[in-house]
Amino acid sequence: MLGSQEDQITQGKMTYDLRRLRLHGLIERIETTHRYQLTRKGLGVVFIYQRTYAQLLRPLLSVVDGGCTSDNSHEAKALKRILSAIDTYIDDQAA
Repeated sequence: MLGSQEDQITQGKMTYDLRRLRLHGLIERIETTHRYQLTRKGLGVVFIYQRTYAQLLRPLLSVVDGGCTSDNSHEAKALKRILSAIDTYIDDQAA
């Protein structure tokens, strides 16, 4: 999922990633095994990311990729509002 090939993921990297997920409360180890399962918090995070991608990012990325022909479409207007909000936030943080 990180864009790495299986042979590029070392044991140390896997241990580090699993430890971070566990310390953030997203996964928990199943006792007497080397397996993990999602916690309630982890499942909530997955749900939020999945919904955000499916209903917000995918349609807006179609505008960026040129899938939308009109600059006045609903998606194009929404993308402009989001980019404007991001720019405003960055400017406020820099000040």
